[in-house]
Amino acid sequence: MKVFLIITTFLFYLCPILGKDTRGILSLADESEKIRVGQFYRYRLILFPFKKNELKSLDIFKKPFLDLFSVSQLSDIYVSSENADALIVELDMALSKHVKLKEVYILPLDEMNIPVEVRLPEVENTELLQKDFRILENDYRLADESPIMTWLFITICVGLLFIVYFFWRRKNKNKNKDYSNPVKDILLVMERAEDHAALEEIYLKRKILINLAKEKNKMSQLQSFLDAFSKHQYRPDWKSMDIKDLTIEARELAKELSHGI
Repeated sequence: MKVFLIITTFLFYLCPILGKDTRGILSLADESEKIRVGQFYRYRLILFPFKKNELKSLDIFKKPFLDLFSVSQLSDIYVSSENADALIVELDMALSKHVKLKEVYILPLDEMNIPVEVRLPEVENTELLQKDFRILENDYRLADESPIMTWLFITICVGLLFIVYFFWRRKNKNKNKDYSNPVKDILLVMERAEDHAALEEIYLKRKILINLAKEKNKMSQLQSFLDAFSKHQYRPDWKSMDIKDLTIEARELAKELSHGI
């Protein structure tokens, strides 16, 4: 009786396992007539019947998949909207070698060996991967990269940067030159101002001084000088004392504005 009970219990737990026949289908997520070796595509793996909580580890997707593909990234895992018993895994992968694909491959997942039906288009016969690229886990680089070409590329880039900098500096230098000459000229007039004609020239070129005074934060001093000049500008009888006071003020203002020029 005890033996019968043990056998019955064993069969009770074994039946669901034997009854579950998980299969897989691997296809492209997007339509394509051919697959090129070494080129990454979005693949869709459908496992059914299979629950999401049954997926205990993702390590299987971190190494060469089915010994054929190099996985770039695991894009998504979700339950199919059409079948609650189907789990969909989307992977960005590249075929790592040129092979004639079989119809079925075995996927060792956790404690199961799942047969995966491969529904993929024709593999393009190219030696792109073998000659030019080496896939390293989730990345790729040039395998036959020449150090000479690398240094040549760096040298050209540095040379272009120097050329751009040279023309930029020359342009700004000419721009500053065009601006600084009139400033120095009018400051020189202010420093040597002694008569009515010099004062008239200073007032005539006051826009240059206004721009400079704004930069030097000396606008109040300049405005004081311009206001004093305006009071006497249209008077027919300029007094020597008025001219002397204004020229002294102009020379003092020139010293403040010329600092740093």
